[in-house]
Amino acid sequence: MENNRPIASVIVLNWNGKRFLGKCLASLLDQNCSNYEVLLVDNGSSDNSIEFVCAHFGDNPKLRIVPLDYNYGFSKGNNLGMSCARGKYIIMLNNDTEVKPTFVSEL
Repeated sequence: MENNRPIASVIVLNWNGKRFLGKCLASLLDQNCSNYEVLLVDNGSSDNSIEFVCAHFGDNPKLRIVPLDYNYGFSKGNNLGMSCARGKYIIMLNNDTEVKPTFVSEL
């Protein structure tokens, strides 16, 4: 089982940030390495963020969505994301972040 463990878990905390998620997730899911996962922790958004992500990125096996029933705030939202992470290393990013294709591999 350890061999299937991702080297990194990238946690993106989101609250009503649908307008940012397209570029953020596209950049994270287009990395030049394969051994990582992306967790979108949705902090109870009301702007259809989850629906947008499912429609545009839902078939990507690297992406996991962690839907929360309401806004737990920054710290608890990130802590809940970390509790779901499987990677050896944890990376936390804001939902308006775009990364280069070598972001994970250069860590």
